[in-house]
Amino acid sequence: MGATTTIGGVAPDFTLRGTRISGSQAERLAFTLAEHRGSPVVLAFSDADLAAYAGWGGLAADVWAFTADEAGPSGYDVGVYVLDPAGLVRWAQPGSALPSASEIRGQLLQMLPGPMGGTFQLPPPSS
Repeated sequence: MGATTTIGGVAPDFTLRGTRISGSQAERLAFTLAEHRGSPVVLAFSDADLAAYAGWGGLAADVWAFTADEAGPSGYDVGVYVLDPAGLVRWAQPGSALPSASEIRGQLLQMLPGPMGGTFQLPPPSS
């Protein structure tokens, strides 16, 4: 993992064109990380095709995919990053293999506070 993307550190800001994954939709748009503060964000730097992101659109986060070539210039290594609403890196999986939506969902649940101090429970995404 790059020195700028350490777990618990502030995620480096960047502006790139990326693919926003929402529900079953994938849309190529301009993305600036700073504009997404206040909600969890999942960033994927990978050359995987869009089919590899099946199920990611149902995560309780803003989900963005970028090519592996865009990782270095943005301050990230190839891999997947989960950022909390404050912009801190809470989890990362380096490398080109994408984790499952279920694994990312588990990481998101661990960082969201529950109403009684435990972890917040979200219903599973609809299939």
